[in-house]
Amino acid sequence: MGVAGLPQAAIAEARSSPYWTPLLPIAHTLAYDAACLNDGPPPRTRLSSISQPVLLITRAEQDAALSDVAFFTAAADAVARLIRNAERITVPAPSHVVDPETLAPVLTNFFGSAGR
Repeated sequence: MGVAGLPQAAIAEARSSPYWTPLLPIAHTLAYDAACLNDGPPPRTRLSSISQPVLLITRAEQDAALSDVAFFTAAADAVARLIRNAERITVPAPSHVVDPETLAPVLTNFFGSAGR
């Protein structure tokens, strides 16, 4: 989580959430993600070969101090530039969880037009 740019306070908050314990069995996969990316750019060749429509969603930055938002926004922007049929959007969300009423029309629109 630190590699992804989360400050220690955010990691401590995550540890105290009810979601922490159920996610521990898959926590080891984060190390693989970090090792594959090696803190480098997205894999240009692999991503540019994707021909299916792809929707990249991040939450709108609510607070400029949230480095996790900036990190994921930059990553999504970089990936969207590499995938030919990428659609890049942000949605308002005060936390990691997006309100279903906000997300539903975005997904309906994307999947309704994905056959374009």
